[in-house]
Parts: sequence; structure tokens; C-alpha cells
Amino acid sequence: MNGTILMPFFRRNEPTDEYALLRQSIQSRGQAKISEAATYVDHYLREISDEAGVHYSHSHSWLVKQLRMFMVMSWDNWFGVLNRIPEGQQLRAEWDALVAMEERFGPHHLVAWWWNNQESLFRPLVANQFVEMRGALVDGLRAGCR
Repeated sequence: MNGTILMPFFRRNEPTDEYALLRQSIQSRGQAKISEAATYVDHYLREISDEAGVHYSHSHSWLVKQLRMFMVMSWDNWFGVLNRIPEGQQLRAEWDALVAMEERFGPHHLVAWWWNNQESLFRPLVANQFVEMRGALVDGLRAGCR
């Protein structure tokens, strides 16, 4: 689950147009798309339940907790990109605050936060990570973890 594979243009240390675009996107952030992210996450989790053959109402709580844990563990590596811009420290503080308040901020908040930083970069990364997490979530449900 290494999102940096999809960001080869960020591997260089010298300033690039991509960094400038990322900085501009972060500096002009507006309202996060929390509602859209909630729909996106809910659809994904329903697909997981269906694939595992488990009713969504019986699996929802476990899926939300597992998905959030996977997101926190694997998406932290995306800071390899964000730490290269001056806003990196501020973004780390925001992320840490979201991560620390598990009861208040669910997976959809984390998705919306990444999208809000630069949607054109992070929306495909989120989608790719969800594909990679799918098997573990389906297998967990099938094994009776709920």
C-alpha cells in the first residue's frame, strides 16, 4: 500500500511545476467535500459487504474501523510529498488532529481532507488504495471479524 509509486514526478528534490501546483491548490483550499466523500466511502463499504456476502448493517461498524485504520497506517507515506513543501508541517498537524479524534472524524473525513489538498492528485491515489485494501476487508468479513 505505497501511494508514492503513483507519484514519480514528486521523487525529485528540486522544485518543480508539480510542487508549485500542489502549493497553489493547498493555499486555495475551500470547503472539503465531506458529503461527497461520505457517499464515496459508503458505496465502497457496501461493495465490500456484498462481495463478502455479509449484510451491510452487520458489517458497517467493523468495516469503518478497519478502513480507517488501514487509511491511517498506509496514507501517512503520502507526507513524503507534502513534507517537501513549506505547508507540510501545517498539513501534518491537520492530519494528526483528524487521526487523533477517531470518534469524531471517520474515513470519509480523511478522504475529503486528502481530496481537498489537491483533488487531481489525491482522488486517484485514494481510489487506488481502496482497491488495494479491498481483499483484506473482504477476507476479514468472510472470516467473521465483525
